[in-house]
Amino acid sequence: MTRLGYLYEAYGYCNQGVHIILATGLTSGEADPEETEAGMISRRFSEDEVWRLIEGGELRDAPSVAALGLFQRCRGELDV
Repeated sequence: MTRLGYLYEAYGYCNQGVHIILATGLTSGEADPEETEAGMISRRFSEDEVWRLIEGGELRDAPSVAALGLFQRCRGELDV
């Protein structure tokens, strides 16, 4: 687990933030969803797929988009 940064979700509006962590060497386990997560689908996305989702307006969550930018910035230093 490598810390990439810390971002505020809505700077100027609230002080809630998120840690951006790159986790490598993980394996998928069996899902154990809570009742409120029923029907949720979890799967891997390639980096190209994520960029297409952003460009198509399907992924608009600012911390997620910013996290992708931090990942790209740090990629060379991380050897991933």
